[in-house]
Amino acid sequence: MSAAAGSGASVLGFAVLVGFCLINAAGTRAGGATQVVLSSAKGVVLTGLVVVLFAQPGHVLSSAPANVPIGGWMAFATAILVIIGTYNGWADLVIYGEEIANPGRAIPRAMFGGIIGVAVLYLLVNLALLHVRSPAAMAGSDFAAADATAGVFGSRGGAIFTAFGVLSVGAIANLSVMTNSRLVFAMARGGMLPRGLTRVSALGTPLPAMLASSAFAAMFLVSGTYLALSATSVSLSQAMLAVTAAVALAWRARFPDAPRPYRAPFQPWSLWLALGLNVALLGVFILQDPANALLGFALVTVLSVGALVFGKVTDPAIEPTEPLAGADLWQSPN
Repeated sequence: MSAAAGSGASVLGFAVLVGFCLINAAGTRAGGATQVVLSSAKGVVLTGLVVVLFAQPGHVLSSAPANVPIGGWMAFATAILVIIGTYNGWADLVIYGEEIANPGRAIPRAMFGGIIGVAVLYLLVNLALLHVRSPAAMAGSDFAAADATAGVFGSRGGAIFTAFGVLSVGAIANLSVMTNSRLVFAMARGGMLPRGLTRVSALGTPLPAMLASSAFAAMFLVSGTYLALSATSVSLSQAMLAVTAAVALAWRARFPDAPRPYRAPFQPWSLWLALGLNVALLGVFILQDPANALLGFALVTVLSVGALVFGKVTDPAIEPTEPLAGADLWQSPN
């Protein structure tokens, strides 16, 4: 990418970030409604793609299809990494627990419903692609879905997928603004960040927390280091899943009688299985990109030390007294 192209992308990213900050500053209703519209539009487009591709004549398999070379464990790790990236965010709903009525019932239903819905949709997309493209052709393609669309719509296929890419990035950007602001708010309430970041606007938005997290995001965008930061987050995200499973096991052992609105089945074996799988994947990802993995862990270590020092010299943690205001958009009727 040229310097001019990189600069243009940074400016565009900054403009998108500012736009979604303004939307979310208008309240939880505005931010939530925007997310519903963007995510629904993505689902409609992907469903339309499935219908259109299945309506096309299927490709003819040769009697001896070309063998696609297998690249070993690193190729497998890359494939798993892409799959995990596709489903990342499946657990973000818990961050909005204070803003949901009856979270013990609503969150598991929404979480598992979302996972199943997305999995079914993505499997249908892959089956539709395999209907019109051979496995060998897909393996040699940089973007199989774009190639398949071009085969149906011709030169307009590229424009269609560019528009879908803009839509997809918009949905991710808005969700990131919403999620990151809640994380910063929670850290401030826990005493790890300045107390002023716990303020919530009358419309329900943790406005100072949103501005702080978005300011850091904008700094990385403008500096051109966003992609490098993203590379360091791969192993960190996987490590968080492993730590979450380990903490859940420790919590159950230490507080066996604590109230649990939702009881996961097959405990504690399902948690041990989750811990083992996530630790194994973490090891694979570190081997795949050790430099960025170690850089990410070093950065987290420095930030953790800073948070500990900050916590000792500031006011004690703020006890949560009431949920975020203006959260009725997310309330479940059940």
